[in-house]
Amino acid sequence: MCFLTILKLRGSVDIETIARTLHKLGFEVRTLNHDFEPRIIEARYGNAKMVLHIHKDSRLDIRTSDYGEECIEHFLKIVKTLRKLKLHPKIMYFLSPYIYAYEDKPGKAKLFFRILGFEVEELYSGRCG
Repeated sequence: MCFLTILKLRGSVDIETIARTLHKLGFEVRTLNHDFEPRIIEARYGNAKMVLHIHKDSRLDIRTSDYGEECIEHFLKIVKTLRKLKLHPKIMYFLSPYIYAYEDKPGKAKLFFRILGFEVEELYSGRCG
């Protein structure tokens, strides 16, 4: 799992808007449950899979398989798009094994987490670890 999140939106969002957003991010999109509650979208990105449940109470649940640090970038793009649509997404729950740390010197974030008692592995992409 890359992340699991529950977002509370200001208003309801239609399934087509979410599907278009995911398609723009490069996902192959398929709607599984268009007419019943909750509406379900399955999105694939290579071997990765994202499942979204859209509820009438303006709740959006997103579950992903693990596909590396890109998944967190996709999450941020989804949230930014929902903000542009004036839906004001509020994160009610978020679970992910990935943490982005922007460092001026490599290793500072790892040291910080060790001081806090966490064991971490580093994945450097040239700008974060």
